[in-house]
Amino acid sequence: MICLFKPYYLGTENPKKSGSGQSFHLIKEVMEKKEKVAVVKWVQRNNEYIGMLQSYEEGFLLKQLLYFEQVRSLEEVEIIKAPVDEDLLKKAFQVVDNMTFDFDWTQYSETYNQQLRELIEKKAAGEELIPEIKPPETRSLEKELEKMLAMMEE
Repeated sequence: MICLFKPYYLGTENPKKSGSGQSFHLIKEVMEKKEKVAVVKWVQRNNEYIGMLQSYEEGFLLKQLLYFEQVRSLEEVEIIKAPVDEDLLKKAFQVVDNMTFDFDWTQYSETYNQQLRELIEKKAAGEELIPEIKPPETRSLEKELEKMLAMMEE
């Protein structure tokens, strides 16, 4: 199993900075025709990374990989077997079918850092921050599925 981490788009160097792009296009065309990817290593910000380089549209897509030792082995993960009730399975299929949509990447943005920054600014301004603590709930899987189906019918 290979675990991907971060993608990077790569293009040619500016010809004014002595880069002609010929070697770029040569390796890109060879990789496309041979249907190959390359495993590459690079150093960035004092860290060494490995990645998979593949032809993508007009340039390359470099996908940073995790090193083998950075990935938790499947043997370390506890999986408790449990039977799945057919009625629950049918309800779950309905929920998934009703929740399926065409994904639009542009509609998503990272909000955690902005919210954190706002909290820091409030604290710096002397505002008292009181955390919201919710008591844990015990919920039934079947009731939750039924609630989701009911919401979708409205």
